[in-house]
Amino acid sequence: MESGPDLTGALSPDRELARHAAFALYTLLWLEATGSVPRRLGAADQRRRSTGADLPGPEVLAATLSDVTARWPRLFPYFAAPGACDAVAGVVPAAWHQLLGWLRAQPLAGTEPQALYEIGLMVLGVAFPAVDIATIRDLPVGRRTRVVEWPNAAGYPTLLLATFHPGWFAADRVCLYVQGDEATVLAAWALTLLHGDPDWPAATLTTVAEVATETPDPQAGEWLLHYRLHDSLDDRLTHLPAERVLDI
Repeated sequence: MESGPDLTGALSPDRELARHAAFALYTLLWLEATGSVPRRLGAADQRRRSTGADLPGPEVLAATLSDVTARWPRLFPYFAAPGACDAVAGVVPAAWHQLLGWLRAQPLAGTEPQALYEIGLMVLGVAFPAVDIATIRDLPVGRRTRVVEWPNAAGYPTLLLATFHPGWFAADRVCLYVQGDEATVLAAWALTLLHGDPDWPAATLTTVAEVATETPDPQAGEWLLHYRLHDSLDDRLTHLPAERVLDI
């Protein structure tokens, strides 16, 4: 996926560590706010302004990641590598306090999934997928319409579709295909937001090794959202009705 602005580089000279630590921090703050994990990083009283002295240190994030990575590997794949969790404890303290203070100030519980996803994109330093908003907005979606998202917009079109069609049962009626670890993380984040819980069905997210040689299951959904910046699927879609394939 394309890179976006670097908001977290001051955390560590290792840019990958900085990006993934910041995204994990943001994700865990949301999981704390929704009761999915015990509160260790967020403020007990959101109305109280925190200072650097009373903020938890990065070692708390390192310990938390050690606990949750095996449970939700597609949300935190970077930290499955040996030593990755321990490395978080060594990030720059001043940058850590600044980032944690800023993320604590963001609205979490009760915020629209699309907005939460977009903040996650910025924290991870990934550019917004260039999708066709009008096509997604005008798609005739009913409550039980099944939708397949083809790589590699990482769940963003599906969240937009859910925003434009609040009556759609999005969490139970979507199948996301992605390519690459970064897209997998973001798609897992999208599904977590749609479900309101990180324990969504594993079959909802499929990682493909090479988009150019894969073909989506024609039975998986009534609409196929084809991310237009990827290689054409024309030669592999002869079994699908043309009006059911949307370039987004």
